[in-house]
Amino acid sequence: MLERLWSMSQDTTIYVVGGAVRDAVLNKKTHDYDILLPEPGFLAHLASVSRALGLEPYALNLEHKLWRYQRSSAVIDVAPCGEGLEKNLRHRDFTVNSMALKLSDYLQGDLTQLIDPCQGRADLSRRELSPSSSSALRDDPIRVLRAARFMGELGLTPTLELNRQAESAAVALRQTPGERVWNELYQVTNCSNAPELYDWLDNVGALAAILPELEAEKGIEQNQYHSFCVYEHSRRAFAAYLNLWERSTFLSPNLQDKVRAELQGMDPRLQAICRLGALVHDIGKPKAKSFKDDGRVTFYRHEQVGAEMIPHIAQRLRLSGLESKALARFVRWHTYLAQLARQPRLNEGHLHRVARRLGTYSVPIALFNIADLLGKGEDMTDDTSFEQMTTAVSRYLHAWYYQHDEVIYPTLPINGAELSVQLGLPPGRWLNDMLSYLGEQAAMGRVQDRDCAIKLAREYYRRMPR
Repeated sequence: MLERLWSMSQDTTIYVVGGAVRDAVLNKKTHDYDILLPEPGFLAHLASVSRALGLEPYALNLEHKLWRYQRSSAVIDVAPCGEGLEKNLRHRDFTVNSMALKLSDYLQGDLTQLIDPCQGRADLSRRELSPSSSSALRDDPIRVLRAARFMGELGLTPTLELNRQAESAAVALRQTPGERVWNELYQVTNCSNAPELYDWLDNVGALAAILPELEAEKGIEQNQYHSFCVYEHSRRAFAAYLNLWERSTFLSPNLQDKVRAELQGMDPRLQAICRLGALVHDIGKPKAKSFKDDGRVTFYRHEQVGAEMIPHIAQRLRLSGLESKALARFVRWHTYLAQLARQPRLNEGHLHRVARRLGTYSVPIALFNIADLLGKGEDMTDDTSFEQMTTAVSRYLHAWYYQHDEVIYPTLPINGAELSVQLGLPPGRWLNDMLSYLGEQAAMGRVQDRDCAIKLAREYYRRMPR
């Protein structure tokens, strides 16, 4: 879209600034542009931009006169140059984002005219991320999370000055609007090196500010089946989980392809929710911790306790209803398949039962069972439970993709209302339990027709506790 402003730039000084210039230096393509227009007559210049683009802008921030034009995936943010270009650049977040080019030079790819008062190009060549001023992160604490994102997306290393400012500004993230926090955090979570980025956020104190539930896990020792405290286990399981997203070698090649396609096809924010679920899966353990008579530690019902904590996280981060429910489901049922995997024989009825609990997030939650196991010790692939778990996950995913109508969600020949009439009972909780039971029986091929379903229902009802 910028090409449409070429003729306008002959009479008006237009600067391209920020990420678009950084990407030009890195020889990367972008569809996201920031431009500065002269302060005198800004609204008249904005009207000229609208005519040139054939679009109307919408306000992002009226106080700072920040406007946005958008067409498909292309975005142009427009602001006045204010008190001067150099001062504007020095007030930006990081040196690599504090460079500018005149629009004509940018369109011609002429980097010899680069305006770079903060030496951002030199930092890029050193692969370093540094704040553009001594107060950059204090001015806007969200830049702590943005720093982690740029470290992940651009492969940059934080300077000592960035670390110092991040440590000082991190506590202010507690007062930062949750929408802004999650908007940065979900992008950090989706970076390929997210575990390292979260470690950095932990080291500078940002993780404790935005997810204090994880801070509470530190130092909580576990039972004999775990080599690490709860927090160390969580971060290791998180790292293992992200590796499994890319390479699940324990699966058959066909299943690997299907799993990879499904995970990569998820909405980016829901991808991040599942990954975040892997990190916070055990947040209920500190509250659920207790001891048996023989002194052994137990975390009975920690999954349910953790799921009950999710609404507080969702409110803090201003997650959508869908995101909140997905995160709660992940935490609540993250061990369910692992528990059933210990059955002497995992049958189709068990697989159906798993599907009813994991729902549409079956694939990411099932996959996490492997990561959860890998996070227990140094080399769990040699443990006998690893083969048991990978076999169970493979069986479940095979059913999910190849036996969906027969095992995962079989169609019953009778519905709840008809069952209620046949048994002469009013609708109630018993009906949901009954339908779950019939679903399991159907998954095992034991429901041939309507009469068979009614017979099984009567037998099950007689066994139900009164």
